[in-house]
Amino acid sequence: NAGTYLLDPNRTALCGASAGAQLAMMAAYTQGVPVYEGADLAETCKVLAVVEQFGSTDFLKTKRHFDESGFARANDPEDPEPDAVDVMLGAKTQQMPDLVRFMNPIDNVHPGIPPTMLLHGRYDPVVPYQQAEELFEKIRRVAGQSRAELYIDDVFLHADPGYAEKEWGDRIFGFLDKYLK
Repeated sequence: NAGTYLLDPNRTALCGASAGAQLAMMAAYTQGVPVYEGADLAETCKVLAVVEQFGSTDFLKTKRHFDESGFARANDPEDPEPDAVDVMLGAKTQQMPDLVRFMNPIDNVHPGIPPTMLLHGRYDPVVPYQQAEELFEKIRRVAGQSRAELYIDDVFLHADPGYAEKEWGDRIFGFLDKYLK
């Protein structure tokens, strides 16, 4: 549908925030990976870059990351009610680690992933900042030093309005300009 929407399928980037960031990373990191491919498509685009803002990258480590940092969190880890990820899976994440790894961006990093910009707030109470740090390190180790950029803000919370400030917009568009030429 690129022609319908006047898009260039050869210059595609995915950007997402929070859950949308996890989806953007998974769509980009699994492109061309047979186990993730669905119906045959006449045409598809190739994702050239990803901008991820405060998204989950490793659902199995969320509680541990919050415990390590000691920062406030939005959800009580001892709450018997299932969280959003548990509802999506139909079971507690810790009970289905293999299924969770299948949907963790960090577990789908490979040498061919597109360059990724990671933006996160250190005091994010929904997704701990360590998620971005660990993904950044893994991308650099597996795909190469130039394949990831990391920005941890020392003030921003989850979905902080500060991300809409000009400085951040310029940073994001600069990153995209590098890879969508």
